[in-house]
Amino acid sequence: MKRIGTALVGGSLLVGSLWLGAIWFWLVMAVVALAAQAELLHMLRARSQPIDGMLPMAAGACLMLHVIWPYWYVALGVTMLVFVLGVERRGSEDRPMERTANLLLSLAWPVAGLSFLPSLYTVIGEGQAAFFVMLLLMALVWASDTGAYYAGRTLGRHKLAPRISPGKTWEGAVGGSVAALALAWGAVASGSVALPLPHALAFALIAATLGPVGDLLESVFKRSADMKDSGTLLPGHGGFLDRFDAFILVAPAYWIYWNVMIPVP
Repeated sequence: MKRIGTALVGGSLLVGSLWLGAIWFWLVMAVVALAAQAELLHMLRARSQPIDGMLPMAAGACLMLHVIWPYWYVALGVTMLVFVLGVERRGSEDRPMERTANLLLSLAWPVAGLSFLPSLYTVIGEGQAAFFVMLLLMALVWASDTGAYYAGRTLGRHKLAPRISPGKTWEGAVGGSVAALALAWGAVASGSVALPLPHALAFALIAATLGPVGDLLESVFKRSADMKDSGTLLPGHGGFLDRFDAFILVAPAYWIYWNVMIPVP
């Protein structure tokens, strides 16, 4: 029941923010990205990695501003200057290389990746048509994950990456691809989205291929930190990284594909 309740509440917030417009969706995704960053920093601490208090989170917030503020790099630059001065003041015995690497990792994964979702929404535009396109793009990731889960449970025989995630199978990966492609075809065929079928199928393949890679990458981090879940903020689901790890790689790929392959009207 906790899992279902969390999914209903979280799904309603995401869909509701999409419907209200890009700025509201950005606000929700900013919370998701920073919560996921906090979980990654917690994993790094579990590995006895040096972390600089709230500075990584402040840098993450500055990075998220690139979606709505053209001078976001000013705030990020000031934050990074404070970070560098702090490292210099503490001296070389405080592992400056590891501190810098951990800060950059927490920015690149997950904050930068997730920031491409609201950025994509601003590129697509406003209105009902943009809402349904964004809803489809996010649903493709969920459909791929769900299809992979059930196909893996019923048909799974050959392990995909047994040392990283023993539950994942090649049969599940195929099932996830079929589910995403079927959803994309159905959405276009029913007229739910104003998107040509070849592009919709391409987005489905992006979700079905890069989504599992993002999930496997998080599994590597969790195993390294000896954690089952990235956090406990989402009852029945674990943490925000557990729910949005696939989007960290899928969202930038979506954004690149849209800007390169979708003609500007």
